[in-house]
Amino acid sequence: MSRRKALMDILLSGLITVIVLGVAYLVGKMVARRRVQRDGGHDYAGMSRGFTGEDEKEQLARAIRGEAPTFRVMRHDVMTGPDGPFHVGVITDYGPSISSYGKSTSVHGETWSFLAIPVPLRALRTELKPEHGRPYDDVNTEWDAFNRAWDVTTARGIFVNALLTGPMQQFLMTAVGNRIVITQGWIAVLRPGEQGSIPAREGLRIVYGIRANIPGFLWQELAM
Repeated sequence: MSRRKALMDILLSGLITVIVLGVAYLVGKMVARRRVQRDGGHDYAGMSRGFTGEDEKEQLARAIRGEAPTFRVMRHDVMTGPDGPFHVGVITDYGPSISSYGKSTSVHGETWSFLAIPVPLRALRTELKPEHGRPYDDVNTEWDAFNRAWDVTTARGIFVNALLTGPMQQFLMTAVGNRIVITQGWIAVLRPGEQGSIPAREGLRIVYGIRANIPGFLWQELAM
């Protein structure tokens, strides 16, 4: 009888230990989640999956920045977010620095941080950037405020005219000040400077919002 009681005591002690450890783990997860929410971000620590090769880096760089003569990916990570994988990193375009005498003297870089998500589109490259010049020398809509806020360039006017529906324009007006690229396989948001200048929450809000507002018939027509 005493042996059976001893065995029951061991099993009970083990069960209590498992319960205590389980509760401690759940409490730790809750505290970490609340800390992340309080800090205004997402808990992506340790979720980086990296890239498998230089070719993939160059493909994404070319998709995001277009046919730049030279470019280099400074940093690139694939992260896991609340709605699937997303890409973050830094890309630098290089070009000649022209002297006052009209000669190329050196090479300088223009650095951009980016956040991008993959999308199944065959869309030709469309770029939206803050309007700093004449607001009516690019693709325009019937909404004057939108035309003054965004400089829209594209290689396919039919696509961008179908893309910029009323709901899409209204959403894009909440993202004024960023640089946005919608291209084959990707939606990306860019800001000048090093990685970290695009908070994950804000960047994901923009790219997910654009994806959600793409008209359904475009997905059907252009789906890969």
